[in-house]
Amino acid sequence: MKLIMDSDLINKENLIECEDCGSVVEVSKEDWQIGEYGLEYFECPKCHKRQYHSMGIDIDENNIEYPKHFDTNDGYLETEENATNEEITELCRKAIKEFKETKQIVKMYLKNTVVTVFDNVEEQAYEVVVARKPYHTYVPYKN
Repeated sequence: MKLIMDSDLINKENLIECEDCGSVVEVSKEDWQIGEYGLEYFECPKCHKRQYHSMGIDIDENNIEYPKHFDTNDGYLETEENATNEEITELCRKAIKEFKETKQIVKMYLKNTVVTVFDNVEEQAYEVVVARKPYHTYVPYKN
């Protein structure tokens, strides 16, 4: 990967402008990597932030890799701030109540915390999972 100066811009292929710092970077095929959600990206050599391009692969049960294809924030987490134990307790109670009413998996978000409630048939109980800054990804349905 090569950081391009203004004088080098004539007749260059594979030039991409960094969306974060504005640098123009010459990116070769070898510079592209596959990251979260199967998206293709390169890391800017100046600001070191990932620059996403397009879908690189469709993730499935045969190629999924942790943590490579997972993300810790999909825009649903409000902040890096931790929810208090009292806030999490209240969220758990609310999620269990909703699950009992709907019989559907419930996910609720607060600050950087996710509470998930689902039916654990083997245990004959509601399973409540609390995770701070969880990793997640999407695996598309295939027919």
